[in-house]
Amino acid sequence: MTDKEFRRLSRGKLIELILAQGREIRRLEEELEETEARLRNRAVSLPETGSLVETGEHALARLRETQEKADRCMAELRRILSERKE
Repeated sequence: MTDKEFRRLSRGKLIELILAQGREIRRLEEELEETEARLRNRAVSLPETGSLVETGEHALARLRETQEKADRCMAELRRILSERKE
């Protein structure tokens, strides 16, 4: 989404975006916790471990991306709301 498109979003749409980002963050956190639990329990065979580590790393990268997007959305929302107050 471009900055111009982002700025044209209504308050409701911005809130929807933030909530969607929060849900995605929670989903990724759960996925990461499951992967970490499987590794801790060592209930997986050695060949699966590499795959799980990659999955965990991928989930963590996605979580970071999602958090950065959520942070940008929040910053933009705050900026828009402060402009509307003026």
